[in-house]
Amino acid sequence: MSYSNWPLVSVIILIAYMGSPEVAVGQADDSSASAAEAQQCAALSARNFEQVDGGPAVVTSARVIDVPTSGLETPTYPTLSGFASPVSRPFRAIRRYCDVIGYVAPQNKFELKLPLPADWNQKLFFEACGGFCGTLDGRLCNFGLARGYASVTSNGGHDSASGFDAAWAAHAPELQNDFGWRSTHVVTLVAKAIATSYLGRLELLRSAKQWDRASARKPAASRTVRNLPRRCDRSATRRSLDV
Repeated sequence: MSYSNWPLVSVIILIAYMGSPEVAVGQADDSSASAAEAQQCAALSARNFEQVDGGPAVVTSARVIDVPTSGLETPTYPTLSGFASPVSRPFRAIRRYCDVIGYVAPQNKFELKLPLPADWNQKLFFEACGGFCGTLDGRLCNFGLARGYASVTSNGGHDSASGFDAAWAAHAPELQNDFGWRSTHVVTLVAKAIATSYLGRLELLRSAKQWDRASARKPAASRTVRNLPRRCDRSATRRSLDV
C-alpha cells in the first residue's frame, strides 16, 4: 500500500468507529434525558415538605429506578372468588420511574412510585397495606404504576411484624389512631403534594382499602373516604382499574 493512501484509510476507519451521526446524536439525547430525569427525581429529597397538608413529612430518598426486562415485580395476593386477577390485563411498558421513600410524623412510612411524565395518567392511587400492617412493601405500588398512576403505599403508621401482630398498639393511642384512619389520610395528602411538585396537577384516586383482598382494615379507608370527601376525588378498588 502506498503511503499516499494512508489519510483516506484513516478517515474510513474513523467513520466506521464513530458510526452514524444520527445514532450518535440520538444516544446523546437519550443520555441527557436520563440525566435530567434522575436529577429531577433526586431533587425531591432536598425539598421541604414540612408545611404541606398532612405534614410534617420528610423524603429520605428519591432516585430513578430502571425496570428490569422481566418487568415490574407483582406482589402475591390471596385469591378470592369473583374478583379480577391482578395481572388480568396487559400493563403499560414502564421502563423507568422515580422511587420516593419517606415518612409523615410520627411513624407513617411511605413509598411513592412516580412514573415519568410521558407515562403518567395524571392520577394518584393509594394501595393499602394488609392485616395489621407494620411493614412497607413497595411492590404494592406496582399494580397502579403499571397502569400509569403515581402510586403510594404505607406501613399503616407503625413498624411491626407482618400479618396480625398487634403488640405495637399496647399503651399507644396515637399509633392506634394512625392505624385506624389517620395514616391513610396524611400519607395520601403528602403523596399528592410530592407528586404535584414532580409531575404537576393531578387527580386523586384512592383505593377503597383493597376490597378485593383479605384485610382486617377494610372499613378504615371507607371511613376515611366518607369523613374526608374533599380530599378524595373518587374511590375505587384495584378491580375497577382493569376497566
